[in-house]
Amino acid sequence: MKTSAIILAFFIILNYSTVQAQENEGPVTGDTQSQANQRLNAEFNYRDLEPIVIRKGDFSLEIGGRFALDAIKYGHANKRSSGLEMDYAVLSIAGQFKSLSWRIEPDLIGRNTPDNIYDAWIALAIWPELRFTAGQFRVALGSEYATREDYLPFTGYSFTSYLDGRYDVGLRADGDLLKNMLWYEVTATMGEGFGLEGKRLESPMYALRLVGHPFGWIKDNAGFWCFLQGFFSGVSIAYLTDFDDPIRLATPFESRVFKTGDLDGDSGQWIHYEFGYHRGPFRLAYEHTTGTAEDVPVGRGEKEDMDQLTSWVVYASWNITGEEQVWESGGWVKPAKASPEKNGFFDFLPGRWEIGARYSNADIDRELFVYDFTYYGQSTQEVRTFSLNLNWQPRDKVRFSLEWVKTIADQDLVTFGDTDRDSSFMLRFELLV
Repeated sequence: MKTSAIILAFFIILNYSTVQAQENEGPVTGDTQSQANQRLNAEFNYRDLEPIVIRKGDFSLEIGGRFALDAIKYGHANKRSSGLEMDYAVLSIAGQFKSLSWRIEPDLIGRNTPDNIYDAWIALAIWPELRFTAGQFRVALGSEYATREDYLPFTGYSFTSYLDGRYDVGLRADGDLLKNMLWYEVTATMGEGFGLEGKRLESPMYALRLVGHPFGWIKDNAGFWCFLQGFFSGVSIAYLTDFDDPIRLATPFESRVFKTGDLDGDSGQWIHYEFGYHRGPFRLAYEHTTGTAEDVPVGRGEKEDMDQLTSWVVYASWNITGEEQVWESGGWVKPAKASPEKNGFFDFLPGRWEIGARYSNADIDRELFVYDFTYYGQSTQEVRTFSLNLNWQPRDKVRFSLEWVKTIADQDLVTFGDTDRDSSFMLRFELLV
């Protein structure tokens, strides 16, 4: 019933937005008026879906949303139930007045957010090189987690994002220091956030992230040397004033493979680096994170450093219909449209088609088992996943995804029916407005 109500609410809002968009266009005449009337009188069609947009002078307000409905077939031993599942249903309310902007994203499901809210921030853009943001926002140390899931070529995130990604309340400054060459982000949070599973994270964090395209200065007409433009690399350093947080890992289909309680460390840090290449419809990237929880109480008044909180991921994707992969302001954004000119074997395919592959590995400190922060069966010391995905986007607002995820753990896990591996499939329908 809850899932049905969410879907119904979305379609009511989106159907209304079609009419609202027409009203905002103002009076029209002749053939244009006839076309508008035909559109307003037509049956509801996903091709007409548009957000509600209100504009008056320098003020604008846009109300939209996104949701994903999954049909999942877990492995035969997996303890989770196969079937239909609403993965996310999010409203998006964004506004702007001159250089001031804001965004609120209520979570209509609440499974992965403790207070049913993702973004709730306000930002002031002073120059292209400096923008200040205050409120609750996503804190990402790498490009994968900095990217909205509906812009990723995959379902869910890798272990790397689970380890050091979060939402939190705080302040942020970011900007493009050297156009197309160096982007930075400085963040300070209060420890009022949550991780990818929605569990509270209470450690304040200070982070610096730098990402560069060292050959971004090369012009598009530079001939042979243009291929260098797509190389990029980045590094993030984050310091936690304590480490009162748990360690939790899950597969892209959210089967949990590692879990602890709060570690109660005196401090902690994350070092995250990445590098890769993108050009035209192709992208390839590698990310690695290493974390340390310092001075964790282990009993009898003793403390130990848990300094092997590590994970890495490599992923690649290709828009076989020619759309350009775009990296901007910290992460991947909506792909650029393909050239209308015929340029390949796959021109006959309707819409945008993309294929992707991702391998992710996590290797967690054995001391967490030795000192009973977790135990085998609930957690595994090392685990890896391999994903293959096919996306079809017939229109800007609609995407279908078919994905296979193979998981192999070092130890048997209860979530996998006391086995050490799982093979699951998912068919996803996404509506993006």
